[in-house]
Amino acid sequence: MKINRELIVVAVMAILFGLLLGGAGAQVASQKPTPLVEGVIYYVEWTAADGSSFGLTRLDSSQAVPGGNGSWKIDMYGKLYESHLEIQYPKSKDLGPQIIPMSRVVTIQFGDGGIKEVAP
Repeated sequence: MKINRELIVVAVMAILFGLLLGGAGAQVASQKPTPLVEGVIYYVEWTAADGSSFGLTRLDSSQAVPGGNGSWKIDMYGKLYESHLEIQYPKSKDLGPQIIPMSRVVTIQFGDGGIKEVAP
């Protein structure tokens, strides 16, 4: 049985090419998307599933809550992605991030607003 040398070269190249593509695909799949914006959140407002509005702010005033319904004096850190907003509460280490779909985010302002520390 005679093996065609060209066929062996083509087969070896196809295997190597497949390994290279497989490795690149695994690397791309394991990369987490880069946030569009990341940092301290000054205020955020989003709509709930029932259409109501909910907001959070760093300010120490109930009047400053975006949408009029929510909490104030909240320490928040966020990552804004194309698909969602990820909010972390640094003083609540036991909690994981809160995920809000971008379709529900009404408004968000990053920055500390001059408030360096939110007292409990």
